[in-house]
Amino acid sequence: MTNRNPEPRFDGPTVRINVGGRLLPVESAVFPEDFPRRLRRLKEASGLTWSAFARVIGVDLKQLRRWLKKGVEPSGGPLMALLRFAALIHNGGEILLGKGYRLTFCWVDEEEEG
Repeated sequence: MTNRNPEPRFDGPTVRINVGGRLLPVESAVFPEDFPRRLRRLKEASGLTWSAFARVIGVDLKQLRRWLKKGVEPSGGPLMALLRFAALIHNGGEILLGKGYRLTFCWVDEEEEG
């Protein structure tokens, strides 16, 4: 079954991103060039300190600092945690990914879908 909805969603027992019917693994996420600036803006919007921000996402503060350097981006579990956190912040998806993005999580039970 192909999802014709262009809105991203996460599904299945292993996390994948479904954008307009095209499944992308979390590791293939494409970040805006100004991702470090956007990460700073998300942290500011949350009102958390850098230490608390890292704790909430479940990464070491050193890893978070690596993300703040251009060219170093989250993947796998830390990326999922960051996206989940962004979804909790008002306009968090747009802050992190750019205008027009909204994070929506939809867990699909494979037995129900099949």
